[in-house]
Amino acid sequence: LNISLFEDDKILVSDVDGTLTKSDKHGIIHNFLNKHYLHDGYSELIQKMNAHGYHIIWLTMRSFPLYQKTKDYIRTHTNV
Repeated sequence: LNISLFEDDKILVSDVDGTLTKSDKHGIIHNFLNKHYLHDGYSELIQKMNAHGYHIIWLTMRSFPLYQKTKDYIRTHTNV
């Protein structure tokens, strides 16, 4: 993983399952059902951080075949 940042760049790093979602197992299940299962207020927090110039980086231990589905889920439910 290579990340290039400028001196004044701001980043926020968040885990997906259990941090973004309310639990690991149910987070993945709700991802496949495309149902909202994020912690209350998480979407608003991420939107505010993004509006204040933060680059959001999500980390996950999900397998590579789930990459696009996870990415779409995050975009849909955080609007970032």
